Amino acid sequence: MQNYAVTSLIGGTTPGSYSSDIFYMDHGGQFVLNDGANNTLNSTYPIHQISVSSGWIVDGISVSYNLQGGEPETAIVSHGSVFNPPNGVVTFGANEVLAAVYGREGYHTTYKRDMITNIAFVVFNTNTEQYRTAGPFGNGDGSNQGQPFWTSDVLALGSFGQSTPSLGLSGLLFFRNPSSSTNKGLMPPFNFTGEGSTFPSNWTNNALTPSSNSTSKALMVPESFNSTD
Repeated sequence: MQNYAVTSLIGGTTPGSYSSDIFYMDHGGQFVLNDGANNTLNSTYPIHQISVSSGWIVDGISVSYNLQGGEPETAIVSHGSVFNPPNGVVTFGANEVLAAVYGREGYHTTYKRDMITNIAFVVFNTNTEQYRTAGPFGNGDGSNQGQPFWTSDVLALGSFGQSTPSLGLSGLLFFRNPSSSTNKGLMPPFNFTGEGSTFPSNWTNNALTPSSNSTSKALMVPESFNSTD
């Protein structure tokens, strides 16, 4: 049996509409992408590349997903605005997974709505057991508005937003793979820092969940989906 969970929303819902990179799970327990061609996701190593468009906030994110066998090898799904070139590009190696995502989200006084202020990624190599941090991207004005969020074991993204030249991304949610949460080797020790940001100190390596004083909305999982075939 495979299953996945969806975190609660970070950021806002307006303007824009809802979009999900996971279309559905088929009878064989495979994840089908909402990429226009209904390609099957490589759930072991799902992400090939993440491109972030950002300034004072995160304007948009494009994700290139690894596909399960055959051609093409990857498929790209975008959320919000797409800058050319993007402000940050994170490319994953053959044995790398997205172990964690963290950043800041909430009401922004300049734009008068809930947004994602910045975002960063923890990439883990399942072969070498080494990790690296990319980002944070965004928070260009240095105002650090909003509150911190973080989550782990990310398969894919969903969003509220619109395709506009800038400020297109309103909010994000994350499709997680709970089955990998029992593998403590998938998460590095949480004593590292990213450029301009410190990783949350109350996230423990044993349980892969925050301590009880966490206020992160992204760690709440309101929905679970299971396949018994």
